[in-house]
Amino acid sequence: MKRYQQWIVDETPFVVRIDAIDYSFQCCRTTAGTNHLEMHRCSDGAPFELISDSCGSGFSLATSLPQPLDPARAEAPLPLASGAPVVRIGDPNFAHFLWNELDPLLHLLEQARQRGQRLLVVQDSDSILDLGTLQGVERLPAEVLQQRSSVHVGAMWVSTAARRTALAALGAPAAASAREGRPPLLVLGVRGPGRRELRGEVELLCGLIRRLLNRWPSLRIALDGFTYQHNNLDDPGSQARAAAIADRIAILREAFPGNSLESLHGFCFEDYLPRVAEATAYITHEGTIQHKIGWFYPEIPGICLVAGPHAEAIGHWHRLQCEGASQLDVLPTGLLVRTTVEEQGDTTHSPATADDDLRNQPFEATDPAATIAAMEQLLAPHLDPPPSPHLDLVAAVWAAPDPLAALTDLAQHHMAGTGDSHSAVFGLCEAACLTRNREHLAVAARQLGQLPADDLWVRMHRLRIKIASAEPDAPLQEAAQALLADAGQLDASSRQLLACLLEARLDPAQLSLLLPEFPADSLVLLRGTPMEPAKAAVLAARVLEATLGASPEVCSRAAGVYSRLDPSLRRPFQSWDHPQVADPARLDGLVERITTALREGRGFGVIRLGDGEGMHLAGRVTDLEGATSNGDVRDPALAAAGGHLDAEQHHQLLERFRQALGMADVVAIPDLWQCLQGPEQTLQVAANLAVAPAATWPGGWHLHLQLLLHGAFHRPPFDRVDAVIAAALPPALRNSPVTFVPLPGEDPHWRGTVRPDAHYPQVYHRVLAWIERSVEPGQLVLVSGGLLGKIYVGAIQARGGVGVDVGSVIDLCCGHTGHRGEHRLNPYLGTMAAAAFQPKR
Repeated sequence: MKRYQQWIVDETPFVVRIDAIDYSFQCCRTTAGTNHLEMHRCSDGAPFELISDSCGSGFSLATSLPQPLDPARAEAPLPLASGAPVVRIGDPNFAHFLWNELDPLLHLLEQARQRGQRLLVVQDSDSILDLGTLQGVERLPAEVLQQRSSVHVGAMWVSTAARRTALAALGAPAAASAREGRPPLLVLGVRGPGRRELRGEVELLCGLIRRLLNRWPSLRIALDGFTYQHNNLDDPGSQARAAAIADRIAILREAFPGNSLESLHGFCFEDYLPRVAEATAYITHEGTIQHKIGWFYPEIPGICLVAGPHAEAIGHWHRLQCEGASQLDVLPTGLLVRTTVEEQGDTTHSPATADDDLRNQPFEATDPAATIAAMEQLLAPHLDPPPSPHLDLVAAVWAAPDPLAALTDLAQHHMAGTGDSHSAVFGLCEAACLTRNREHLAVAARQLGQLPADDLWVRMHRLRIKIASAEPDAPLQEAAQALLADAGQLDASSRQLLACLLEARLDPAQLSLLLPEFPADSLVLLRGTPMEPAKAAVLAARVLEATLGASPEVCSRAAGVYSRLDPSLRRPFQSWDHPQVADPARLDGLVERITTALREGRGFGVIRLGDGEGMHLAGRVTDLEGATSNGDVRDPALAAAGGHLDAEQHHQLLERFRQALGMADVVAIPDLWQCLQGPEQTLQVAANLAVAPAATWPGGWHLHLQLLLHGAFHRPPFDRVDAVIAAALPPALRNSPVTFVPLPGEDPHWRGTVRPDAHYPQVYHRVLAWIERSVEPGQLVLVSGGLLGKIYVGAIQARGGVGVDVGSVIDLCCGHTGHRGEHRLNPYLGTMAAAAFQPKR
């Protein structure tokens, strides 16, 4: 929930600073879908109005600017004495109610219960839940909004509590559970005509059903269409849409008369959800038709049909919105593409224009047979009988407490098999590539040799085995070259791997065929081709805006930074998290610079910035990523503010942070490719950076892991560490004369570390005092301290020491391998870290 909304409900006075001008809050009125905050400029009392964004953003004020308030409204204040603010709830769409409104409402309801009070609510619309049925809620008539202050409350999160509350009210099962003893059930969505229509939907679904029943004859299929909410049962528009979908479902059922395809179309939620709870998997379209399964029963794996080049990011976004979300797959890029109405010869709608919302355009399957095959392949792990009690690859990487141990167990399981199954051999290859275990890699290579040598995926896995076995570049490039002709049949990650290996050999046309999701002119920039900075800035801004959908201003600022920097430390086109693509000569050069600084007693700083630091630079991380709350003893004022710094504290700390960046010899940041592929907030680093280009290393976001993989932490000067500022001391240093400056660990991953005080401000000031008192020229200090750790590096450098931001390498050294995505995706790094920083004997 937004903090301003909590303050309004609690009747807590607050001031908002916008463009260095302070405005004090007076009262809040609501219209359907927005909050209207009356604010008075502190300098002269002039009235202004702040209007929130809509429900879909949680009624955010992030983009709001104060507008002078109509004098008539300013002179007619609400009679606030008549009562406390009323909470206004009830978006007419169930998905927005569940995603944006219900969780903050439950939060306020719990607070009211603890105070022995009732929560006063005006509900605009009952889509799936009459709030008056919740214990402690008192529904008021809409007329009260003319008499009392009111506020919409919102978030962007389907919490477990919200989901369970809605399911209980609807009389639906609290969790999905396949009916014991019955064949698997697939829920298959039918979109019908209108927005985001799938052209040729009936023909494609007929082909898919036929293929699935041929492979799994006992499979049960339920056709999903329109589901009625409480508030649209008699709505003519809803009835017309339901009728159009019913026509398509009737055609599908007539095409398979003997299989008795079940229809869930036209149900109300009370009847629909108990049936869906039995599903084994689902295939459906983007939007509310996915949310009514994926957000009520997120444990059910699904396939979301999304067109366009960013399908994987959209699928990832859907998972991030819902607590406990399971796997949500999308089809490989290029199988589903948007089309305009003109291309179909349809004159009943206006042709698509550049101003249309692309997301709502019709789309089609470019190759229906390949699309059906891709859906079958994605469904197979869920519909095939489980081969063994062992974890699958996804669970081993993302769910196991120790990914390396789980993958090792999985590889040994596959090795014990006969080796004549494609899926078993491929499973062994995938596990072996992640563990980098030499025995597993050797067995995987032998078993691949028993499969057809001309099979595309056999050849692709053979290439990955060679990479994991650290073979030289020349044979890797030859193997990649042999795959180029069939690259159109590969998934996006495989095509990107080929582009990375062959980048120097490919002409622009070949590169465009490998990476069709990116415009050809942007690939020239992404591969590091030198060009005039002004042209590079324009091109970079265009590709960032088109790919990420970020604001033009943010994209322009980031593009301007990238246009002035040296080429990336990484080879282009590889996965954003991959540490094995850094230029070894530049890594050696950095180690030599550190060695020289130590020898000369000169200050030297190495700092890394990722998506969290980007948000901090943008001024959006006022709780320092939990550093104000990760201890048993917290600063009372910060605890009262929910762990958030006030404006002055935050400004001072951000200035100190920027000073450390300005001093550093190396500021390692994500490169342009990582911005396009990695977490969406990665772009904020370059957009808010003010560091000399010579000190800025694009592609160095994971510099600590790149140095680890390069072996730098096993050699001088890292065999003579003087001090470590971190949550734990690496085992290799525990019997050496190294000074250990302990920090509270990240909550909840470091519960075993020293945590009497929260990191900020108590420990923060003690660490800075230790640095000022103890660090001397020629000393090497390793730092792993999150946002505040960057400030420590600057303080060490100012004292003439060498501060190196090694970040989560300390986690790896201490066996904490399961809480960062880049560790889970590269679990072999844990083995290398165990021997890092060994003191010289």
